[in-house]
Amino acid sequence: MVALFSGRILQGFFQGPHNREQAVKADELGRGKAVFETHCVACHAADGSAAIPQTPKLTNVEFIASHPATEFYQAVSGGKGIMPAWQDRLSPEERWAAVEYGRAFAYQPMGR
Repeated sequence: MVALFSGRILQGFFQGPHNREQAVKADELGRGKAVFETHCVACHAADGSAAIPQTPKLTNVEFIASHPATEFYQAVSGGKGIMPAWQDRLSPEERWAAVEYGRAFAYQPMGR
């Protein structure tokens, strides 16, 4: 299964905004979930709703749609605001997987 890009549904996994120009496979989302649950939930909450006030809500479609995936990747890699840099602690693949998993909170699953 894959997510969608630029508003097109690819194999019907998710429906919603996506700016990264390559498919996000279900196994990448699975890896992202593991990374997110280990490193991100303290601030972003398990459901992406923001556990602390300084953290953006990853469930906000307008927020997610207004920033390309590369911007989220750069923030995760180099840090932004109160978020630390993860480039020395997570591999590029782990960072991309966490970004795609976090962005998926704003997507609407098909059939809802």
